[in-house]
Formats: sequence, C-alpha cells, structure tokens
Amino acid sequence: MEALDAQLAALQAALKDDVKMMSGNKSQTKEEEEVDWPDAPDLDTWISQTHKAPEIPKEPTLEELEKASEGTSSNRSSVATSTSASSSSSKPAVPPPPLPTRTSDTSSTISNLKSLREQNSKAEEDVDQLTSMLMSNLNDGTAVEVKQQEFKAICFKCKQPILMADSACSAMGNYYHIKCLCCTKCNKQIHGEEFMVVGETDPYCSKCYLTTLEKCAACGELIKNRILRAVGNTYHPECFKCTSCKKCLDGLSFTQNNEKQPYCVECFQLAYSPKCEACKNPIVPLKGETEALRIIALDKSYCRPCFVCEKCKMLLTDKAAGGCYPVDNSLYCKSCSSEAINSRMS
Repeated sequence: MEALDAQLAALQAALKDDVKMMSGNKSQTKEEEEVDWPDAPDLDTWISQTHKAPEIPKEPTLEELEKASEGTSSNRSSVATSTSASSSSSKPAVPPPPLPTRTSDTSSTISNLKSLREQNSKAEEDVDQLTSMLMSNLNDGTAVEVKQQEFKAICFKCKQPILMADSACSAMGNYYHIKCLCCTKCNKQIHGEEFMVVGETDPYCSKCYLTTLEKCAACGELIKNRILRAVGNTYHPECFKCTSCKKCLDGLSFTQNNEKQPYCVECFQLAYSPKCEACKNPIVPLKGETEALRIIALDKSYCRPCFVCEKCKMLLTDKAAGGCYPVDNSLYCKSCSSEAINSRMS
C-alpha cells in the first residue's frame, strides 16, 4: 500500500513538471508570435510610382526619363538603408525579397527614343523643304509667306525674293535668278557663259557685245578694250598720235587744229604760231619757258630777239632805247629816229 502511494506521488510530480514545461513553451511561443515584424514593401505600388508609364499619345522626353532613372537609384538606396536599420534595431527577422532592377531597360528606352527623335527631325526637315519648293513654284498669284530662314536675297532684275530652293547666282555685285541673268540685247540666258558688261549693270553676250563697240578713228578697227575719247572721236590709246610727229599722245598734253586733228604742243606751235617778220621763224616759247612774247609793230609780228633798232640794233624793249619809233616802215630807237628824220629832211 505504501509502495502504491509512493508511485502515485512520483507520477503526480512528473505530471507537474510536464505541465510547467508545457506552460513555459507556450509563453515562449506567445512571445515569438508578438514580435513586431517590419512590413514588407509593396513592390507593385513602388514600381508604379517610380516607373510611371508614359501617357498616350504624349511620349516621354529625355529629361523625364533621366529624372526617372535618377529617382529609381535614390529610392533603391533609401529602401535598402531603412531595411538594414530596422533589422539592426529590432529582433532578427526574415529579410524582404530583393527589388527588381530595370537599369538596362531604361537605358535601352532612352537610346531608342534618341534614335526615334533624330529620325522624326530629319523627316520633318524633308517635308518642310518639299513644301517650300512646291509653294515657291506655284504661279497662281497667291501670296506666299517667305520664312526668314528660306530667304536669301532680292533678284536685281525681277525684284522678286530669291529663296533657298531657287537657282541663283551672283554677278556684277548683285544677285540674280539664273533665268533672270540674260543678255541686254537678245535676252539670251548667259549664266555659265562668257559675257561683257557695258556701263555698270548691262550684261551682253559675246555676239551682241561686238555690235555695241565703236571703231577707232585712226585705224578703223573695233575697240574691244580700253577706249580713248578725244577731239570728238574714239581711239585705241595706242592710235591716238600727233598728226605731225606721230608721237603717242596718251597721257600727254595736246591740242587740235581747226580740222580737229590732234597735235602735241610743240608741233602745233611750230605749225600754227605766227612767224617773225625779221627771222621768219615761228614765235614759240624759249626753252624752259611756257609762254612766248609776240611783239606787233606796223601790223607785223616780231619775236623779242628780232625787235631791235634798224640802225644801232639796240633792243627796243630796253629802257635805254626810249621806245620804238617807226620811220618809213623801219623801226628805230628814239635817238636814231631823230637822225633818220633829219637826214630825210635834208
């Protein structure tokens, strides 16, 4: 009987130990259940905020994509930092799953958009150029607005604007449409051909230019280069010569006779100056002088060296001569004239 009581007491003690152990395990389980686990990030919400799809029909610009890419990197850094901080401050917890990376997709999208934008820009330029060419070639009288970047100059002949799409050229310091640069006489287009200019702005083709040329009064040939106009005629510069000595007068002083024949000054003086009554030579300036002294007495011309007293040969221009005293068609000084008169009376 006592043995049974001892066994019963041992069983009760073992049961109490089991109950205590079970209670301890239950409280530990409760503590584990009450751990404040960090909330797992909402990946769908985070991706929709940082990788917002472009609105239709508006496509995202490069600046927006670059900002989105920078925002993605910063958000990843902040999420990783907050996660590690929470893990170190709280009890050990299961780490959240890794965030998806879209760096390669974003870079590829930016590259594709750049290429697409370049293609669109080139296509727009081609369309604008074709439109401009079409509008400029319309001849229905409709006024067409000319954009500043399409305008080049004003055609000197037709006074119409020269556009970027027009064929134009520069000549004589002015701008022309190709079709407007024509011969003044025959109206033939002369772009790309040799042409001559008469005056300042009158172009002529080679054939018509010959009809505008004048002939040299000396040789009778057409004057194709420099022309010299003198004494009412036209000359080649090398053909304009003195009538007497044949010296070229281009750039020299000259004069003309009544028949408009050119002479150098020396030849003209020799040919047309009055002659001295005494020596019979032309009265011309002495060497080194520009003027000649012509003395007229008894309606006759004398040069200065020949104007002397008939008897004493004193120059009648000297004061000592006392002047000129004609006696019987002869010239005397004052003293000799008295003697001539006295001898005549005796």
